[in-house]
Amino acid sequence: MRLSLPCLAVLLCAPVLVAAGPGKELGFWEASTGKPLRRFAAHGGSEIYSVCFSPDGSRVASAGSEGSIRLWSVQGKQWRVLQYDGPEETQAVSLAFAANGRR
Repeated sequence: MRLSLPCLAVLLCAPVLVAAGPGKELGFWEASTGKPLRRFAAHGGSEIYSVCFSPDGSRVASAGSEGSIRLWSVQGKQWRVLQYDGPEETQAVSLAFAANGRR
């Protein structure tokens, strides 16, 4: 089976992958086996442009085409939504946390 994954993040301190996949969901997998751990709708049916782990591995950030950046626990619980209402051409399409995890 072949999947198209628009974005992928790897957590090095624990062998976990997170990706945006078909169906506009975030999915978590065991890196060594490919075993699915959890999937959930992340941006209300909008495309997901980017995902990344926080440096300590406790949070995942995702950027969606509806103009939001969402922060999640690794269990898939939404923690915070940052909404951007500016011009579409300036929406977030790539994400990264600062090394200290505060930005």
